[in-house]
Amino acid sequence: MNENKLNLTDIDILIEESKKINFSSESEVRNLGEKYPANFKEVGSLNENSLIEYFKINENYKQSKEIDPNTLLYKTLLIKRKIYYSDLGNGKELKNLPGWKAIKDNNIYHKAHIIAKASGGQKTYLDRQTSKRYHNGFIATICANVGVIGPLGMYDIELEMRTYLNKDNYLLYECRVIYRDPKDIIPIFIVMIIVSNDYAINKIYFVWNIQCGYTIDYRTGEYFPWN
Repeated sequence: MNENKLNLTDIDILIEESKKINFSSESEVRNLGEKYPANFKEVGSLNENSLIEYFKINENYKQSKEIDPNTLLYKTLLIKRKIYYSDLGNGKELKNLPGWKAIKDNNIYHKAHIIAKASGGQKTYLDRQTSKRYHNGFIATICANVGVIGPLGMYDIELEMRTYLNKDNYLLYECRVIYRDPKDIIPIFIVMIIVSNDYAINKIYFVWNIQCGYTIDYRTGEYFPWN
């Protein structure tokens, strides 16, 4: 278990530090793949004061300022929602996805849910305060979404979430999709903050949106095999 206790500002600092990684560098991607074979890092948990702050807002959404010209959709940068046992198995398949149609070859990519389909993730979510609708998806590498040698990446973390849930508890889940540049169509990593209402689960993960064996141009989605 990672005993690194963080506040919400610490998470923002870690995000900015991680954005300095060159995710288009073969040597950097090799290093990440060797250091984190499951393709994610558990960076810590929320400290006591931050847990109180975290539960003050149980629903939140953020989107990019850049609109995708093909789908006329904004990229979703953050979704925070409660997940209940009754949500499991009630998710929907994604259809339109910002940036997807611009990728000529999408063989290493998945249409990934921000809130997993198996956890009840819908196609879109309506922010009742602003009446804006947010697409529940982004472009993930296969390695980031489900792994390539078993249930790894986001899938492995989401499986832990679903296994924990029962009719007497819930999870407050925040997922942030991190782009190096607002105009990029592929994010560089995903931040998953997962806290149960009884604090039995309190974890923060960074999932690298890389595909070992390939160099990715995160602006366009093009990718090139290593020599």
